[in-house]
Amino acid sequence: MARQASREIERLAEGRFYGACVGQFKRGKSNLINALVGHAVLPPGVAPVTSVVTVVRYGSEPRAPPRLAVVSDLPGDSETKPI
Repeated sequence: MARQASREIERLAEGRFYGACVGQFKRGKSNLINALVGHAVLPPGVAPVTSVVTVVRYGSEPRAPPRLAVVSDLPGDSETKPI
């Protein structure tokens, strides 16, 4: 337990922490995160675009690296596609 507490203290001292923002579709979660960060890092829009787990972290320049998701329409039939 002391080791876990030590890691958490280190992360907080470095400004690294996790927070969760959950809620119904189209209720302003992306706008809230953008306001907290101070930049438009998540796209607000008409269609839900952050309906999957989205991680925002600091970097030297803004970027959104491509990620992969496993997509399956049928049981046992899946493929990896960029999202």
